[in-house]
Amino acid sequence: MRRMAACASLVLLLTGLAFWSNGCGTGLSGNRVEITMFDWDNIELNRLNKEIIASFERTHPHIRVRFISGDARKRLAMIAADMAPDIVPLEIEELSFYISRNLLAPLDDFIATDADFRLADYFQNMAAMCRYGGKLYGLPETFSPVVLYYNKDLFDEAKVPYPDENWGWEEFLAAAKRLTRDREGRGRIDQYGFVTSWWRNRWPMYVWQNGGEVFNANYDRCLMDQPEAIEGIRFYNDLAAAHHVAPGWGAELEGVGGQGGSQWFVAGRIAMTAETRYIQTTFQRITDFRWDVAPLPKGKRRATTFVGGVAGISARTKYPREAWEFLKFRTGEGGSTVLMRGGRGLSGYRPAAERAVVHPGQPPEHDGVFIEAVDDCHPPPFATEHMRTFDHAQEELNLLAQGYRTADEACHNFARLFNEHFEKLRGEQRNSGEQRR
Repeated sequence: MRRMAACASLVLLLTGLAFWSNGCGTGLSGNRVEITMFDWDNIELNRLNKEIIASFERTHPHIRVRFISGDARKRLAMIAADMAPDIVPLEIEELSFYISRNLLAPLDDFIATDADFRLADYFQNMAAMCRYGGKLYGLPETFSPVVLYYNKDLFDEAKVPYPDENWGWEEFLAAAKRLTRDREGRGRIDQYGFVTSWWRNRWPMYVWQNGGEVFNANYDRCLMDQPEAIEGIRFYNDLAAAHHVAPGWGAELEGVGGQGGSQWFVAGRIAMTAETRYIQTTFQRITDFRWDVAPLPKGKRRATTFVGGVAGISARTKYPREAWEFLKFRTGEGGSTVLMRGGRGLSGYRPAAERAVVHPGQPPEHDGVFIEAVDDCHPPPFATEHMRTFDHAQEELNLLAQGYRTADEACHNFARLFNEHFEKLRGEQRNSGEQRR
């Protein structure tokens, strides 16, 4: 959220930007050139990036890669100051912002003339999300679908069969009810079957699973006021509000060091939670019970989303071929295995990801579920340039979770706020066109 908020706060800075800067790449002595790569400032990620660069430079001695770290504000400020980096990793929600302002180079010509590169080696669903107007603007980096984690010991104790690909909403709810208990006999629930989250990359899954959509295909109308979306949100909210198989808004569980879904799961107080593979850096420390993963329950259709990013090339880099060589190295066999060490996300490069989920004797036993879930992934629906509106619309769902809205009211208000935003954008575009004439 910090990354997205920082990026959204500088949208106005670049609204009038019509072209990418000349880039930071420079010529060095001899035949060696220097390109630049920007990435998030994180101690572990910085170390991994430097390892990848060192490995690349050993096999590409004519290219030097200068690494720059920072946040979204720094990255956008560099662009505005004509100091844009040549290689830019982005979160998927940021991609449309960069493409619509002509800030990224299409990769199709590079791919067409590179006999050593196979786009088919990347997850095709992830690669498709990098296409706009029929052109490819990025390659998938590390990412993770959202799947279902479950406490095997609690399932065994309640004599509930483990979740599998056949589970629908009905089976999921029935299991959650059996796994919700007053273990200490104090007249209140102290073990829940599930935990809900109103984070933007969780609740949309239940809209999609019910056959609904958050937006139309053109991303210019919000469809949250449609029956399928409302029913999906009602089912999700009712898990806590009506069925009481999940903690309600603001709930705290006694005897748990931290409050939140992942902490409750680690403490053995939640039987199931929907999380990405990144959480395994925390769950690997669990020693009190056995745990595993399974596909999310399906409603009318199977659907999930993912957290992750892509990497692209500056549209005005001075050294496009050298930038392409580093991009394919970083996202492919050379860099993907290194990047996965930074948080257990999956590489967008499929061969490396498939190797990573095979680890006999180490949980989760069914880590391959993450590979299987990729084809069911929908892209995160909220693009950077619309985050201000999202923050206002999200408050309606928060009020639903707190009991101050019905699902019908919250979803209609959510749709109204976004559709007013889209109408305002259309008016601004019409006015801009008239001024140009």
